[in-house]
Amino acid sequence: MEPRATVVSILPFEVNDSKPNLYPGNFVIPAGEALKPGLLAVGRSAFYIPMAFGAPSLQAFSSPFEIANSIVNDWVGAMLTVSETARPGMFVVNKTFSSQAEAAVELANEIIERETLQRNWFIRLVNEADKEYRTHSNGNAISDLQKIAARQLNLKDRPWLMDLTQMGLNNCPACFNPINVNAVICGHCRYVVNPDKYAAMTFAQGVPSVQMAPLAEEKVG
Repeated sequence: MEPRATVVSILPFEVNDSKPNLYPGNFVIPAGEALKPGLLAVGRSAFYIPMAFGAPSLQAFSSPFEIANSIVNDWVGAMLTVSETARPGMFVVNKTFSSQAEAAVELANEIIERETLQRNWFIRLVNEADKEYRTHSNGNAISDLQKIAARQLNLKDRPWLMDLTQMGLNNCPACFNPINVNAVICGHCRYVVNPDKYAAMTFAQGVPSVQMAPLAEEKVG
């Protein structure tokens, strides 16, 4: 039987990875959770080595464990705020499983550790989003990944999580930052949104930035 390795994921979304020089080279890791981890069984893939003097390319193979590690390391390495104590819950084991339930039982201890690391990563993503929002007050600058992290932490009060319509906001026609639907002057770029009301005013002040206390990471180990 051909050897296989498994990419295990407790990320709440699907991960797609492509290795253009491998055949097959497209890999999809399903979304998962602690009791139902996403599993991708990885077999060997071929790659081709060019030969001199017009000779046919030489076919070679990468091992399943090597490929699986490459998938995880490349994807995790491209993520923001990753460290030894804060990282996505995706890892490799050098075997396969017949079901999610089997993997959940056999890998229970490691999954618990990965849950803590992933929660720390989510906390870091949210803290970075809070910093960005304090600086620019622009919910459009917050990534979908950061919004997923906030929802996974059950944080529903972040203003950058809400739709503009839910918050009674519109985008400024000049700088496209969110402003109150009744605003007369944009608090970001000072564009006069409502000239008629502005003409009746003697002064206007900017909107203060929203202050949010940073979340604390959990201790690992």
